[in-house]
Amino acid sequence: MLESHMKNQSLVQRERSAAIQIMRGIAILLVLYHHASMQVDADGFLRGLRLVVTGFHMPVFFLIAGYLFELKAARYSENKPRFLLNKAQHLLIPYVFWTVILWAAVQIAHIVASPGIRDMMVQNGFDRMSPLKLGIGLLTYEYYYTQHLWFLYILFVYFLLHILIGKAGSSVPFVAACGAVGLFAAAVQMPHMITRFLCWAVFFAFGRAVGRYDGLRRTVRALGTKKGLPFLLFAFAVFSAARIYVETAGLDGVFWKCVQRFVLYGSAFSGSGVVYVIAEKLGRINKGKLLTLLGDHSLDIYLMHNPYFVAFSAMALTNFLHLNAYPALLAAIVIGVTAPTILSRFIIRKIGILSFVMLGIRKPKKAA
Repeated sequence: MLESHMKNQSLVQRERSAAIQIMRGIAILLVLYHHASMQVDADGFLRGLRLVVTGFHMPVFFLIAGYLFELKAARYSENKPRFLLNKAQHLLIPYVFWTVILWAAVQIAHIVASPGIRDMMVQNGFDRMSPLKLGIGLLTYEYYYTQHLWFLYILFVYFLLHILIGKAGSSVPFVAACGAVGLFAAAVQMPHMITRFLCWAVFFAFGRAVGRYDGLRRTVRALGTKKGLPFLLFAFAVFSAARIYVETAGLDGVFWKCVQRFVLYGSAFSGSGVVYVIAEKLGRINKGKLLTLLGDHSLDIYLMHNPYFVAFSAMALTNFLHLNAYPALLAAIVIGVTAPTILSRFIIRKIGILSFVMLGIRKPKKAA
């Protein structure tokens, strides 16, 4: 009996792990679509799809991060400085490295490129920047091309906050407070980093709450049942349509800003639910191996995809090869997936110093 129970528990854990990696794989594909579609001459359908995608692709990652944090929160709390040091290594070192690499590449390009290329770079936000301005941008998040890795920065701040406040960060009142603050903060003009922090905080906290409360976890799982799925899909369709409307109707004022944030939250939670249901079902039937692979390398892809592969590829394919938006998007996404994955698996992860500075991963020491 005990052996059977342990086998069932192991099976559940494997299915849960597979579902999480598939969710990451789906989400990173949506991130690639977002950044690629910004560089092509998108029609109304592609623009609308981008608005829908941007409503939930990053919340998926925050929900997963909060959920996994909660599962190991007790262990993390035993040595908080060690936990924060590990997270700083894993998140902030790549954040600084890839930002500085992009900054250096932009400065060199402005020296060697033709006037036409330089003008195109400036139009897309890649102007020359002093080292001082780069440093300020890294810390305060106020300049364009120091912001492309914002997720790493904000995620580290969430880890810092939640390791300090402990169990309170997974409580239902804290989740509700994060949602309320994020909702009403939409109407207040604040520095960019604070805006991002307040906007997405509810998803990390909600992920923690799912990991803590059995009832909430069962409720989330019920979304994939025959009774729950129609409600979930209906909510996702309604919030997606509402998001397209409120973002394109030119509505202004404090009230409408709060409405936009409310619709964003509805789109984010329902869209994340759809991603979860898809991932859970694929994980249960042992499908989605490609998505699992992408999930395993989602951080690597995120670090390298933009603008190095996806944005530049989409821009070159449309501006120089004059491809239609659809094949250009598909090609840019394929390049954005394959190039970072190949580089990571066969070069970066095999060389200790590269793995450390580029991915924040310290290779384990070989046993004597």
